[in-house]
Amino acid sequence: METKPSEARRLVRSLSVETVSEVLSKRGETPKARLRLLEQIYRMDGLVFGLINKYARDVVSGGYTIIADDEESRTTVENWCRDRKRGFGKFLRTVIRDCLIYGFAIYELVPNRANTEVLKILRIDPKSIDYKREGGEIVQDEYGYPLAFVQTTQKGRQIELPRERVAFFSLFSLEEGRMGISPLEVLYKPILYKLNMEEAVGESVWRIGFPPIILKVGDEKHPPSEELVTKLEGDLRNLTSKSAFIFPYWINMEAMELGRPERVETYLNYFSNIIRECLGFPRIETEERGRDTTLIDYERTIKALQTELAEQIEEQIFEKLAAVYQLKETPRISFVEYSPTTRLSTARRLGILTRAGLLTRDIKTENVLRAMEGLPLIEDTPEERERRDRLAKSHPTMRFFSEDAEEEEEEEEEEDRNEKD
Repeated sequence: METKPSEARRLVRSLSVETVSEVLSKRGETPKARLRLLEQIYRMDGLVFGLINKYARDVVSGGYTIIADDEESRTTVENWCRDRKRGFGKFLRTVIRDCLIYGFAIYELVPNRANTEVLKILRIDPKSIDYKREGGEIVQDEYGYPLAFVQTTQKGRQIELPRERVAFFSLFSLEEGRMGISPLEVLYKPILYKLNMEEAVGESVWRIGFPPIILKVGDEKHPPSEELVTKLEGDLRNLTSKSAFIFPYWINMEAMELGRPERVETYLNYFSNIIRECLGFPRIETEERGRDTTLIDYERTIKALQTELAEQIEEQIFEKLAAVYQLKETPRISFVEYSPTTRLSTARRLGILTRAGLLTRDIKTENVLRAMEGLPLIEDTPEERERRDRLAKSHPTMRFFSEDAEEEEEEEEEEDRNEKD
């Protein structure tokens, strides 16, 4: 019996190699079709959906710190970022996602009428925006930077946004592709093949539970009539597990035997690993002994993305805020490092060095470690040193933290020698 293709199958067919190649190759004036295709891939593939969302979470979920030498500048920008009405928190949750899906993320800084305050930061749908162009070419200033952007509303109205009101972000780009490059453009073939295999496995599993029915009608003595075949075909259309049929011996009904889908697991893992590696994730079959190394590599990727995002936030948002609020300094932003595996490895290494006496605890060293963990720093004052010495003396396991640790250790060694004598 012929069945209509499922919705998933129709979507997969719409992502044929020829269709995707044709759309992705047209990086011209209107990228809307290309971006819609990339968005469709993100919506369809569960692995891509999960990995991109994990990136977006890991890069910014640890929080951030605003840094500036000028306290007034730091406070102004920090208060602006922490104010929920501004939309900076939502921006952090979506900027990485948009960059990985569309190749870029774009936001509008909405000022008040007097241009003395930035009221909020709003996300612009990447599919609705393009650079201002004349004759197909981007309009640039004397330094080669685009002068403005043009947003097209759903009703077709075009709104020109000056560069000063737009914050543009891109993680991967080439000079000829100012709109940035999405990793999904590189991965569209592996994703397409994986989607087709998943669809095939799903249909195969469905067929195992509901196998096709083979109906053999007639034999040498009883040739099938057209009316009989038509009647049996109608009877089988509504076949369920509760259906029962009584046939004469020359009509035989049996279920078709189907192969098992387990053999395609190797191929699915192959394409899944290509996707994971391109996005910077560990392979599926990573062995336990190499797991820490692979996770540390992922954490370094997160750190690199955090650094790239921080630099662009300072350039695209903080510099504009500094101009509007007339700040003395453009603050910096530092994201809390996502590095559980790296931190554990570092803690073990520091513990070994400390127990071996190669690393001693002083206030400067402790402040470096505190900064790494996002803890408040302590001041190097006589009162603090005295407090730490008292604490070290009251806790035997912390005696090597005391400033008098070396003298105390020599006294203990002398007492041990005297006892032996």
